[in-house]
Amino acid sequence: MTAESSRQQPGLHQDLPFGETTLALAKAVEQSSSSIVVTNAEGSIEYVNPKFTHLTGYTLAEIKGQTPRFLKSGHTSPEEYAELWRTITSGNEWHGEFLNRKKNGELYWEQASISPVLDGEGRITHFVAVKEDITDRKRIESDLARLNQELEARVQERTAQLQSANQRIAAILDSASDAILLIDTQDRIDLFNPAFSRMFGYRGDEIHGAAAGLGISPDHIQEFLFALRRTRTRGSAEYLEARARRKDGSDFDVSCAFGIVIHNGHIVCNIHDITLIKEAERLKDRFVSMVNHELRTPLSAIVVIAETLTNYYERLSDDRRIGKIQQIVEQTHIMSELVEGVLDMRRLALQRAQRSYPALDMCAVVRRTIADLQMPSQEKRQEVTLVCIPENPCIVQQDATDMRQIWRNLIGNAIKYTPEDGHITVRVGRMTIDAAGAPEDSLEWSFDMPAGLAQGSYVLGQVEDDGYGIPAENQQHLFERFYRGWATASHIPGTGLGLALVKEILDQCGGHILVSSELGHGSRFTFFVPVGEAGEAAERPVSDEDAQS
Repeated sequence: MTAESSRQQPGLHQDLPFGETTLALAKAVEQSSSSIVVTNAEGSIEYVNPKFTHLTGYTLAEIKGQTPRFLKSGHTSPEEYAELWRTITSGNEWHGEFLNRKKNGELYWEQASISPVLDGEGRITHFVAVKEDITDRKRIESDLARLNQELEARVQERTAQLQSANQRIAAILDSASDAILLIDTQDRIDLFNPAFSRMFGYRGDEIHGAAAGLGISPDHIQEFLFALRRTRTRGSAEYLEARARRKDGSDFDVSCAFGIVIHNGHIVCNIHDITLIKEAERLKDRFVSMVNHELRTPLSAIVVIAETLTNYYERLSDDRRIGKIQQIVEQTHIMSELVEGVLDMRRLALQRAQRSYPALDMCAVVRRTIADLQMPSQEKRQEVTLVCIPENPCIVQQDATDMRQIWRNLIGNAIKYTPEDGHITVRVGRMTIDAAGAPEDSLEWSFDMPAGLAQGSYVLGQVEDDGYGIPAENQQHLFERFYRGWATASHIPGTGLGLALVKEILDQCGGHILVSSELGHGSRFTFFVPVGEAGEAAERPVSDEDAQS
């Protein structure tokens, strides 16, 4: 653009004709890609360049003499404008961003730099604002911020999902009754669950990083390792039965199932105690062997005698016929006695095989039972009070299911046979019986002593209610199967098996149960459970959660 042509257009170069330098600056201002606004010292607009008009839609003729406040969108506060004005009127430069409104009502963002223009005496004569349209940049920033927020939300959601999954997996591993190992590619134990420590008796620091065959009998260690490596090589599951060895040197039977973790080659090994299954198989084999040997002799004799009678009946005298028949009867009795004996042996052997249990906290069991029965007691507005004597630990070495069955039947009966707003008291304590059959300990609650209770330590359980009570004539039959006494004609549900089951469990473990009741004045059941070997010095009694497993 020439100087002449520039004089034909209103602009800085017309108002400030300072030679070619000024003309070049004026051209730069008019051709600038930035919006430029020049105001006087009072802030009234004297000049805007073509970029300003292109961006906002306002021409110089429309806005000359106005202040730039017509561009306001309401986004910038009056305090911020006041700060801007203080800055530039004090001779300083101001930098910032505006959200302004175009002539057509459209909003746009701009980044502004506003500077004062001083004359030779240092007085402010004008203000110059150079502004960049940053609408696209703001939109990109907003989109990025939104995407970052969405990404962060997704990451948090995914993290929460992973944490929840890890918690579920940990809960499954912690509650599993089977021992579970994670074995790395170097055949070392990387992870293990609490059941492994309980099953084999090793501490955590002895297990982590140990060779994968820890706990496997030396006679079966090679088979175990071969199965593990076949799983890794073939990528398919393997199954193995082996003998295992605890830290204390005792052996037992286990089944081992191997599976591979595809992404890292680690092996998951599930170890299940199959001692009882193997014992049952051995008992079955002995039973079959005994039947095969012991029953064959009388059965063969019966066959021979029967054939003799069939072939020579007419030749035999009456006395000989009667004698042969008597022989058959005798052999039949022998077979019957053998069958009964075999069945009794099998029952006793199974009973012996099932008599090894971990230490169990009876207070924990009864607390869980009361919690389980809370709903029916609350429906009748009954008050259930638990009294655990803390001086001695109430630990027994008995089957957890059997102990829960005792408490559930006794407390459940108390709830059923106690009317609304009644009171039920549950007590747990421990006592020792001396050689004379007398208790060495005193408890702060009354109970009768059963006759003939063996010397040793016992955990006492008692359930007392202020319910309907039991007629005296019914009490001697309470522990018979299917007997319900006066309750048969009542609306109270029941099968008559609960107390019978309690009695049989206590008889089997060497315990005892007593009942004291008066019709209309409630009932009190007191039972005695031998603590067993683990009750004498239990390092870690099984909690009720473990027992549930």
